[in-house]
Amino acid sequence: MNQKSTLNKEKLMKYSAMAGTVLAASGAADAQIIYTDVNPDQTIGIPGAFALDLNNDLTVDFNITASFRSGTITIGIPVSYTADGVALELFDSNQAVASSGSLYPYGLVIDATTMIDDQSSWMGNTLGEDTMFLAVDGLAGGTFPVQLGNWAGEQNKFLGLKIVVGGNTHYGWARLNVAADASSFTIKDYAYQATPATGIEAGDNGTINVSVEEQMLAGIKMRFFDSYLGVNVPEGLNNGELTVVNTTGQVIAREGLNNGSNQIQLSEMAQGIYMMSARFDEGIITKKFMIK
Repeated sequence: MNQKSTLNKEKLMKYSAMAGTVLAASGAADAQIIYTDVNPDQTIGIPGAFALDLNNDLTVDFNITASFRSGTITIGIPVSYTADGVALELFDSNQAVASSGSLYPYGLVIDATTMIDDQSSWMGNTLGEDTMFLAVDGLAGGTFPVQLGNWAGEQNKFLGLKIVVGGNTHYGWARLNVAADASSFTIKDYAYQATPATGIEAGDNGTINVSVEEQMLAGIKMRFFDSYLGVNVPEGLNNGELTVVNTTGQVIAREGLNNGSNQIQLSEMAQGIYMMSARFDEGIITKKFMIK
């Protein structure tokens, strides 16, 4: 089952509602981590899904799902089952850090600062399946409890992810909570290493110091209205400038930003996707929006 084209269309439409916050930060001279804060955190229950576009190129790389499942499995003899489950669907050549399970691969739980690179335990589509279970909780034969996977009840842990873009491999992570009964999950943030074939530590968002500056940047509120952008800037950020560009890189607007409420007038903007970036001495925050 591959719903990639449908998910892409749905995700594209959702950009008008500001899907998340993207922070770009350079570490070493040859490395760059692109971080996306899902703000607010999104909790997905049954039935539901989160289309994860790890590198924000409007192509869905993974689909995290919460669903009810039923059917028959053969373990010596056919046995019926019913279960709630949280799973990861993998598209194209993308993979996740996982272990072999009794039925499907199981996504591994990764702690913060764990290195995600070519030495990690990668698994992709196996036996023609594109599903990797995180947690399953149910009954077999209507009586016997069944708990599968590694993620049930885990909080603030990380999935290790790998995507292939233009023939290049990029490593990344996504931070999740998963309910103990596998009935829901919460996606908090994710990031990827923009430099090909370069590892990334779980939880590394590219900032030298996860500090007050990052918290202030995350507190910036940007909203698109019919003819202007409203930008609210917390105290403590300095020398702000907002830039709006279209998908070809053309600058549509560039205005200074002050602490507090700002309104940037926009006129005669064609339908399409735009990127607005607020730059300060303390860092940069970027969001996408769509004009329909």
